[in-house]
Amino acid sequence: MNLLFDVKIIIRTTLPEVLYMTPRVDETRCIGCGLCVQLCPDQFMVDPRQIAIVTGMADSIEAIERLEAAVDYCPVQAISL
Repeated sequence: MNLLFDVKIIIRTTLPEVLYMTPRVDETRCIGCGLCVQLCPDQFMVDPRQIAIVTGMADSIEAIERLEAAVDYCPVQAISL
């Protein structure tokens, strides 16, 4: 008995399915350290209350990678996607 199977090879790329991301900042957790601003100056700024606020979305692969780093390195986990 000879069985034949269709084999499909799925190639995953490193490209995200969505080419833009908008972060969110939990203002109750943010301590205003500015790390997110250093990593993503086009997406964050620290307001006069010393709280990070979102100023834009990440719209390139490089910007998304920096945004993901900001999420990972935020000392109080105040940033989410």
